[in-house]
Amino acid sequence: MDGVSGMDNNIYISSTNSNPKNHTLSLIIKIVVSIIVLSVVLIILFFISTRGYLSVTSNNTKVSLSLVNQFSQKDVGNYTDGNKMLIKKNDYTLLVHSANKSYISSVNTKGFFQHTNVNAQLTPSVKSSVIATNPYQCTFTMNDIVYSHWCLDNSEYDGQNNQETSLKKQYFDSTNEVIQTKDFVFLSNNQKLLSLAQVSKNEVWMIIKTYPVVDDAETSQEPFIELRKYINGDFGSPIDTRSIDSIELGNIKPYQEGYVLYSKDSVTAYYLESFDSTMQPISFEQLPKLDDYGFDIVVAGDYITYYYKNRLRDSGSDNKPQKLSISSVYKLKEKNTYITNYEYTSAFVCQKDTLCIFLKDKSEFIIQNNSSRTLFKVSDYLPYKNKVILNMMNNVVIYDIETNSGFIAYEGSSDTNICGMQVTLDSIRTCVDSELTDDTYALQLDTSQSETVNLLHGLGVISKNNHVDYVSAIGNTIIINTNIIAEYNEDTKTYKTDASEKDYATKLIMQSVSDAGIDPSLYNIVIN
Repeated sequence: MDGVSGMDNNIYISSTNSNPKNHTLSLIIKIVVSIIVLSVVLIILFFISTRGYLSVTSNNTKVSLSLVNQFSQKDVGNYTDGNKMLIKKNDYTLLVHSANKSYISSVNTKGFFQHTNVNAQLTPSVKSSVIATNPYQCTFTMNDIVYSHWCLDNSEYDGQNNQETSLKKQYFDSTNEVIQTKDFVFLSNNQKLLSLAQVSKNEVWMIIKTYPVVDDAETSQEPFIELRKYINGDFGSPIDTRSIDSIELGNIKPYQEGYVLYSKDSVTAYYLESFDSTMQPISFEQLPKLDDYGFDIVVAGDYITYYYKNRLRDSGSDNKPQKLSISSVYKLKEKNTYITNYEYTSAFVCQKDTLCIFLKDKSEFIIQNNSSRTLFKVSDYLPYKNKVILNMMNNVVIYDIETNSGFIAYEGSSDTNICGMQVTLDSIRTCVDSELTDDTYALQLDTSQSETVNLLHGLGVISKNNHVDYVSAIGNTIIINTNIIAEYNEDTKTYKTDASEKDYATKLIMQSVSDAGIDPSLYNIVIN
């Protein structure tokens, strides 16, 4: 209508599409997506930060590798070559193996895809030879005769034991072609062998404890100990004897050019350059006495270390210390004490500012200094010059702490068990139980020669032959007894085996010898 004025001809439409619920949902989706993206980024960053490359090169073309996590002791993988392996950042025990050669090291891998390169110089196993069958725990050799004796902490326990008054000797009787084994008592009933050290190829020192003998008047002397010198295998009487003033000094170990006489009841030790020389006191920082603990020492290179030895580890005492100390002397001059973080089985200074710690309950051997900590799973150890010998995975491993590398000197098997290790005057010896032959052997390891055949494994192969009753070895001689039954001859009044049956059995046995990888030209093989 034309008469109407003041009317606004524009039409305004208000929006009704802005729904609050839709806006909230959109916001939630954005947040969730952001969280997912952030989580993925964090996961990727975490993955990158905890992964690194390990590359292994070796002097052998075909090798197998295994890695064991040192913290969890879990096998994390086996590999057939050393090309780049992407693995978690951690500390690992690396074993590189090829035939009879090996390399062992502790490897620390880093994160963010950093590269860790290892040049594994493989070393062959060393030559092993059987020197005794079913011996006592410790052995020494004089004039081609192997002597064995009991050597388990004898001085810690008072009282007499006939096992500690006798020696067992074993040798090959070439006339009768048999291994002769004889036990003989070399001490009287009131005496006891506390400790022994072989000084040279024909000289042995022994610490002997003599107990009082009650006479008719029921009076007796106090027990006393002596240091005795024996030579050339004549243990009937010592060539020289000297009294030891302290009844505590019942232990002896070689050190540098002389010997250490020491106590297991207190931190007390003396250095002896020669049998007749003056005993020089060794100045240690003292360790306080603790309930249930005695002491013992480890000699490693130029270091002598006193440590606590728990005589009653399973006593259940609530007062066991969680951190045990050690006291060490370097070159008979510098002395120090160290506090460890462990209730150890044993501990010692193995290099400057480096401690070696053995936890038998956990089967752990720890090498620790200010900047690193290496852990190996072992069942036993021994110091050896500036190295350590480890019973690792039923193998005898020689490990160089300075180079952080080692190798398998003697390789065990599923049917053998390493039952002990010993460092002698000029070699390493190990005790090995064989399930196949049901015997215990003392093996001598010659580090100057490489292994051509593992003789003990070979004896196990021979023992499986149906014609073999018993097999053993000593040195380069292998003794095989057949199970052929000898028949009694009325004419000759003797027992004799059938010649053709013996020849047939011998032929099959020699085939087993060949199958075992034993070269008959290198061994004297006697078949009885």
